This record gives sequence, C-alpha cells and structure tokens, in this order.
Amino acid sequence: MPQTTPKPLAPDETYPASEETIELASKIEALSPHHRYLVEELIAQFYGAAKR
Repeated sequence: MPQTTPKPLAPDETYPASEETIELASKIEALSPHHRYLVEELIAQFYGAAKR
C-alpha cells in the first residue's frame, strides 16, 4: 500500500502521533531519569532548543 503525503496543516495544528512515535515516547519514558535526561538533551541539540 503506497504511503500518502498528508495535506499541510494550519500553523496552530499538529499531526496525530504515529504508532512509531508513541512507541518511541513510551521507551523514552521507561528510561531511568538520568538516561531520559540524556536523550532529551540530545533531542534538544538536534532541534536547536534554546540553551538553559
């Protein structure tokens, strides 16, 4: 089955989370606090989050 590209949303809307996204979020949530912090910091680096 070919994958279709969803139509663009308005700036204040978001796409529903995919099964893969939900699974990844669950795995991150299950990490120890220290490992979760490391993953969150790595994600912040990829997405250019403001430094604290």
